[in-house]
Amino acid sequence: MSNQNIFIISIIGIPFYGINKIETIKTIFKTLFDEVPCKISTPDQIQELILNTFNSFMSFDHFHREFKVIAGIVKVGQDTTELVSLGTGSKFLNDKLFEGNGNTLIDSHAEVLARRGFMRYLFYELRKSIQSPKSSIFIRDEANNNRFKLKKGISFHLYISTAPCGDGRVYSHCETNYRSPADIREGVLRYKGEESLTVLKDASKENDVKNPISMSCSAKIMKWNVLGLQGGLLAKYISPVYLTSIIIGNKFDKIHLERALYARIEHQLQSLPETYALHKPELLEVTQKASNPNNISNIAHSCNWFSPGKYGIEILNATNGKTENKQFSQLSKRALLHEFVNFGALLKENDIKTDYNSAKMSSNEKQKGVFWTLSRQVTSEPG
Repeated sequence: MSNQNIFIISIIGIPFYGINKIETIKTIFKTLFDEVPCKISTPDQIQELILNTFNSFMSFDHFHREFKVIAGIVKVGQDTTELVSLGTGSKFLNDKLFEGNGNTLIDSHAEVLARRGFMRYLFYELRKSIQSPKSSIFIRDEANNNRFKLKKGISFHLYISTAPCGDGRVYSHCETNYRSPADIREGVLRYKGEESLTVLKDASKENDVKNPISMSCSAKIMKWNVLGLQGGLLAKYISPVYLTSIIIGNKFDKIHLERALYARIEHQLQSLPETYALHKPELLEVTQKASNPNNISNIAHSCNWFSPGKYGIEILNATNGKTENKQFSQLSKRALLHEFVNFGALLKENDIKTDYNSAKMSSNEKQKGVFWTLSRQVTSEPG
C-alpha cells in the first residue's frame, strides 16, 4: 500500500518501508540477507553502454574510430552497471617485431585487450581497498591480511560484438564459410596463425606473415572459465575472478559456444587447485544487432581503455604491439609488472620480484601448468 509517497510491504507482520516498490524490496533483502539484489542489465543495454562509451571517446578521431571487433567487460553491482574495460581489434603481432622483454603485445584481439585492461582495473581496485576501502570492490581477507576478497553482490559480464575466433566461431552454421566436421575436427584447441582455418584470417593471412602461435580467443576464454580472468600476478592477492555471462553481438550459436568455451574440457578436468573450478557463464545474445559502418577488414590499429580512465584511451599499432609512437602499451607485461611491484611495495612486502616470470612463480600460481596440461589433453582428443 502507499501512504504519502512511502511504500510499505509487510512480511510476517514486520513492515518494511521505501520510497517505491523497488527500494522497499532492497530494504527487505538488506535486512533479511544483509545484501541487496544486483541490478541486472539486459544484453542490449550492455552492448549500448559499450558502443556509446567508445563512440564518445572517439568522437573527434574518425580514423581510429574504425573497428572490426569491439569487446568490453561490465561490472554489475548493487545499484550500478559500469563499464570497466574495453578493447577493439582483430590483429596479431608480426613475429619479426616480437621482443622478449614484455614490451610488445602479441595479441590485439578485442576480447583479449578487454581482459588485459580488466587486470589493470583489478590492480586499481586493490590499491583502493587499502587507501579507500569502502569504495573498492575488494575487502581484506580476515585470515590473510595480504589477500583480498571480492565483495558480495558484484558480477562481471563480457560483451563481444561477434563470436570469438577459433572453435567458438568456426562451426557457426549461420556463416557462409561454414566447414563441415569432415573438414575440421570439432572441439580441437585452435590457435591464431593456424592458416588452415578461414575464421583465423585476421590473425594470419591478412598480415601475410608467419605469426607466432597463440591460442585462439575461444581457447583463451575457455582458459578464463577454469582459471579466472585475473592472471598469474594478481593470483598472489586474490582468488579467481570469473565471468557471470558472455554476451555475443553477432554469429551467436549457443550449442557451439557452449562446446567451445567450456564443454569440450569438462570431462578432462581431473583435479584443480583449491578455489579453482570450471565455470559456465550464461551465454546471451543481443536482440538488437548493432550496425557497424566502420567494419573494415584491414584495420591495423586497435584501441583499449580501462577504468577509472586515468590514462585515457590508448591506440596501438597491432602489427608491432606498441603505441603509435613505439612506446610499450599500458596493457603490456611490462606495465602489469609495474602494477604488481607497486602494489607489493604498498603492502610493504620484503621480497618483491621485479621480472615477470619470477613474479608469476612467486605467487604460487598453478594456473599455467594446470591449463597447459588440459590443453594437451584437449588437442589429443579425437573430434
